[in-house]
Amino acid sequence: MIVKIKLFGDPGLNTICCCINSCLKGYQEEVGIKVIIGNEILKYREDIIREICELIKIRSVTGAPGKGKPFGEGVNQALEYVLGLGERLGLKAKNVDGYAGHIEYGEGDEIAGVLVHLDVVPEGIGWTFPPFEGVIHEGKIYGRGASDDKGPAIVAVYGLKVLKDLGIIPKRKVRIILGTNEESGMQDMKYYFTKEPVPGMGFSPDAGYPITNREKGILHLALVKLGHGVNEYGHKDESGRKDECRHKDMCGLPIQEIFGGEAVNMVPAECRAHIPAEKIKPGEVLYLQELAREIDGENIAVLFEEGKGLIILSKGKSAHGASPQSGINAIYKLLSFLYNAENGSMGNNSGIGGIVNNNAKNGSVRNRVYLDSYLKFLYEKKIGSDTTGHSLGIDLKDEESGALTINLGKIIYNQAEKRAMLDIRYPVTCNHEEILKAVKEQAEKEGIHVEIIGHSPPLYVPATHPLIIKLSTAYEKITGEKANLLSMGGGTYARTLKNNGVAFGGAGTGAHQPDEHVSIEDLMRHGKICTQAIYEIAT
Repeated sequence: MIVKIKLFGDPGLNTICCCINSCLKGYQEEVGIKVIIGNEILKYREDIIREICELIKIRSVTGAPGKGKPFGEGVNQALEYVLGLGERLGLKAKNVDGYAGHIEYGEGDEIAGVLVHLDVVPEGIGWTFPPFEGVIHEGKIYGRGASDDKGPAIVAVYGLKVLKDLGIIPKRKVRIILGTNEESGMQDMKYYFTKEPVPGMGFSPDAGYPITNREKGILHLALVKLGHGVNEYGHKDESGRKDECRHKDMCGLPIQEIFGGEAVNMVPAECRAHIPAEKIKPGEVLYLQELAREIDGENIAVLFEEGKGLIILSKGKSAHGASPQSGINAIYKLLSFLYNAENGSMGNNSGIGGIVNNNAKNGSVRNRVYLDSYLKFLYEKKIGSDTTGHSLGIDLKDEESGALTINLGKIIYNQAEKRAMLDIRYPVTCNHEEILKAVKEQAEKEGIHVEIIGHSPPLYVPATHPLIIKLSTAYEKITGEKANLLSMGGGTYARTLKNNGVAFGGAGTGAHQPDEHVSIEDLMRHGKICTQAIYEIAT
């Protein structure tokens, strides 16, 4: 049952009606009548679709900082756009030095928050539809951010608008907090909460339903080796001097550069290695091309361009760093190919083995790629292939949140620097220091330094917390289903609320993958639940 008092143009009558609504709400809940307002968002369906498509058109990938734009021009445009939307809807809006902002409704000392983010991961490759156009096809909105997290962000703003439309006087001030750096370390929230109070309760619509009250810890590490070049004959030279090898023709081909991955929290879809042109003989190109065709002709390509050299390109399948088992790691695929190339591995029926052997006898072909100890460490420890951490001795799990996962998200390898970046999601009952110690023990044996480039402790909110009760109420009112409690490997802004926030809701498919999209039907179902949840935490 819904009791509504219609508002009029006179401000005095509006105030009286709002007071009556507030009293009626208290009476209804006291006598057990459910107040349901979630369905009211359906009247904004077309507006929500339009605004999501417009927001997707802004390529809000983290970029070079500027004055008042700490995370780049695109991210700042997205923030200004949504703050402007809030103002156009008659809500209060505030930009907090370009780091974040909020859209607000209500008064009072207490604050309830809905935390969303407007930054997105890079688009990657393999899209059917343009990633930054907001294409609508067969009832779905396609584009980077459609589900993570621009779609839910726009829905949350309109959910707040519903409260204002109905003249509901909330017990708490409600803020839709707009973040700009969720995908790259959450430095935005660290800054924002030095300027604004932390909400006493809140949720982030950046996961799924029902309620995720446990989020694994997130540890980002870099495996680094500096100042150890590879000379022109493919031998390590700790001093930087060239090694005058007596067997120049038979030494391995030197890898000048490897680059792969776009973000540490994405399974890389592409990786490439470069060998200088002056180091290559014609037979070596033929050997590597035949090897690529035999191993995986569809996803490994060996290309030679006069004057530039040899490019070895591997393709994988992108996925979210929280579920690396769902993707195919292009960096590891390349390492595996190079390892085979170093060892002269070919099938017995390919015919190329004879070519290699004959050329080797004539001293005309080195026929092997040289892998230094750094690349061999990554390959032999299956970093990028083993998503459980078993090969590093960190395959941990617990009943509360499940098993640890590890993703090799990026690699930068050249004469000056070797850096591989790992995304480790660890169970809520585990200690990140123990994980760090285990990785260091393995890496330091090969002279590899381990750096912490980011750490976010686990989140755990008990079932008895008032927030869980309120969100359960919202979910059950709209769906008629019980709100079960879930665990996930992803990390949301909920963990910035000091165990007074959870991930709740969201809609869409393919976060961090090509053809990310959201079904409009699912989006509006989420809109009803989210609006009801805003009402519950507000009152």
